[in-house]
Amino acid sequence: MTVALTRTQWAARISKAWESAAKDMLQAIFQIGRNLLAAKGPGPGALEHGEFIAMVESDLPFSRITANKFMRIARDPRLSDDTHVHHLLPPRSGSGPVSRTTRNSGITTPSTSRLGGKSW
Repeated sequence: MTVALTRTQWAARISKAWESAAKDMLQAIFQIGRNLLAAKGPGPGALEHGEFIAMVESDLPFSRITANKFMRIARDPRLSDDTHVHHLLPPRSGSGPVSRTTRNSGITTPSTSRLGGKSW
């Protein structure tokens, strides 16, 4: 027998899946960046000179610009520290309005929407 869920129960189930997927995606971004850095070298196991760019341009499902972004993220100790991942997760929708002061200051807080913060 299937039990009907309430709107709140559905929202909780969907929100939990969203938050889990976001965390997994962030971990994947860090791992992709670390792998790219290791392949680029220098170091043991790194690709030979010229092979890294060839791999990025021909063998990977993203552009050279995206590869560079992944590597910048992996290099940044503030972003790649796993203890800070929860700060990078998207804010939950419905977390309240963004104040005009916060919106105009360029400061990102847990209640800042995408439109409220400065773009990169």
